[in-house]
Amino acid sequence: MMKLHRKDQQGGSVLLEGLIAICIFSFGMLGLVAYQSNMVAQSTQTSYRLNASMLVNSLLGAADADAANYSCYTYPSQAVAGANCTVGTAYVNNWVTTVKKMPGAATTTPTAALDASGNLTVTVSWKLPSEKASALPHQLVSIARPAGT
Repeated sequence: MMKLHRKDQQGGSVLLEGLIAICIFSFGMLGLVAYQSNMVAQSTQTSYRLNASMLVNSLLGAADADAANYSCYTYPSQAVAGANCTVGTAYVNNWVTTVKKMPGAATTTPTAALDASGNLTVTVSWKLPSEKASALPHQLVSIARPAGT
């Protein structure tokens, strides 16, 4: 009878351990890639929200600076009779053009509406590039009252 050497009994175990190590490493890398992809999506969403916030605040700031003609900073226009809307209308038209050029700007038009109590409500919408066309757009809505009221 032939006696088996200990070396022959363990043949291939190193290969099996190597394959298991590669498999574990691969799952770890897949998890890391998924995490990084999620972080990029969150960063993009934050960037779009920041752009929308800056645009909304710029319109509200301009309206506050010209509080006597607050109704002139609406879109579509709700200007009251007797208001001097030359500056306000020009600013709003430029603002709307800028909002529509915003990355991810949805097909919806931005709005700035005055309610019965004199509050100015500004709405800007956007979609992320990764979102489906059928998905509802994200919105940032900000409500402000004229300075000094």
